[in-house]
Amino acid sequence: MKFIITGLHNNKSALLSIFFMMVASAVYAQASHRVFTFQAGDEFQKQIRLNSNCTIQRGKQKLDIVSSSVLSKSYKVTGVTDTTYDFAVTIEKMEDKINSLGRELYFNSESGTDTTSQIQKALRYLVGRPSRLTINRHGIILSATDVASVFRNDTLFAFTGVPEEPFVKGARFGLIADFSTIKPLKKGYTWTTSSSGKKQVVTTTFVIDNITDAITVVKFTNVVKGQYLNSNSNGTYILDNKSGIILQRLVESVSTGYEIQNKKVYATTRRVSLSEECVKKE
Repeated sequence: MKFIITGLHNNKSALLSIFFMMVASAVYAQASHRVFTFQAGDEFQKQIRLNSNCTIQRGKQKLDIVSSSVLSKSYKVTGVTDTTYDFAVTIEKMEDKINSLGRELYFNSESGTDTTSQIQKALRYLVGRPSRLTINRHGIILSATDVASVFRNDTLFAFTGVPEEPFVKGARFGLIADFSTIKPLKKGYTWTTSSSGKKQVVTTTFVIDNITDAITVVKFTNVVKGQYLNSNSNGTYILDNKSGIILQRLVESVSTGYEIQNKKVYATTRRVSLSEECVKKE
């Protein structure tokens, strides 16, 4: 079972990382970048829901894992200079359910923790501990201290289904998007980006679905082809034109892949539904 969990973790990490890098891929294709404006003390609240259904199989042995997560996350500007912004990103509340083999594990950050459960202790560790990062005025991450990084290779943590938001130096901060530099910015405009690395090719097609004075609605389709993972995703971004904040993000994805350990092949299929809503706290 240990090797099966490892394969699941690799697929999960690759897939969810893609979600938070799609906007960055679109931006990097442009010649110029938007300058974002934040003030010290600005705070944004994000509500995140993720539902996941994963099947792991080897021969006639089959394991189904169904998980769901609901998170409340804060993004607070803790420092401002002429060229950078400092952010503290904190999970304030979390509810997580995992169903497998006829059993359910339930975690709620506002109730007690089962001290015998390694998964619950890991989830408890994440709540209330801020990740800290510095971005430039174009929204690119310059440095980061990510609280969740201690669980990145934790095989047990892979079962939780908790949405990951990796803070990677050089990537775009997932709170914001920069479609304003695209010309012409009008309904129906379509563009495609492609990137490769780590034995995979990622191709994403975007289209401006609607645009008003206040918001821009962008739909996308995404295909990942890799040595061990293939996935197809589609979704929607709703952007605040004035601030560049991603007000809403919806993603549906199906991924298939496999893991080879000790000359044994474990096949995995994963279906993910992700939704996010973000507002500025007054």
